Amino acid sequence: ETIANSISIGKQNAYITWQNSGVTAYDLRVGSKLWTINFDGSRAYATGVADEYDNVYVAKDTQITAYDADGNTLWVFEDNGVIKSLLQNQGRLFFYQEGVVKALSTKSNAVEWQVQFAGKWPMLVYSNYLLAPGKGELLALDRDTGLKLWATSFSTTSYLQTPAIFGDNVYVESLQTGAVYVVDESTGLQIGELTVADQITEPNLEFGLGPKSDEQILVVPSGSIVCAYKLKDEK
Repeated sequence: ETIANSISIGKQNAYITWQNSGVTAYDLRVGSKLWTINFDGSRAYATGVADEYDNVYVAKDTQITAYDADGNTLWVFEDNGVIKSLLQNQGRLFFYQEGVVKALSTKSNAVEWQVQFAGKWPMLVYSNYLLAPGKGELLALDRDTGLKLWATSFSTTSYLQTPAIFGDNVYVESLQTGAVYVVDESTGLQIGELTVADQITEPNLEFGLGPKSDEQILVVPSGSIVCAYKLKDEK
């Protein structure tokens, strides 16, 4: 067990995926270790996501392995290319692999659909949308079918960070400049851009919405700087 690379929560178990060595399950009620599975040394930078049945899905290099709550292997999926940004939602796994967004059934490990798109940072599921940030572009797909709903390009050539939702708008940030673009959720039309603080000189690593009392605040960490924007719900 080395560096913890991801933590995911199931129904009664918590799972820690170690960067280069394996996955460990803990009982959420008492914190006791239940089991550990060690990986082959050739497998690196593993990440895991759990579902409501306490199954955990671990991506490592070109492979995804599904384990049940007792650590038994349910299935193994493998294809060409390193798997990136694994996400679980309602019986599907979403991820990038070799310039493609893929949707994989958690029951059968069959690929349900795939779409050409070179993404890097984690996607976001919101309602029936799957929002995929790419290099200067944000892609919206139908979560169930993979149908392209819209795609929006921005005035940046850098990768975009995981988007956030507030009201009817999508907020997505450039990793290079820290600019936050505002997009209409239903059409993908860019409707604004948030002013960036002069102090921001480092690229973002994290992005998300954070509620504060009765207000909604968009929190944008950028290197050693954190910017907070007060948002208004237009509804």
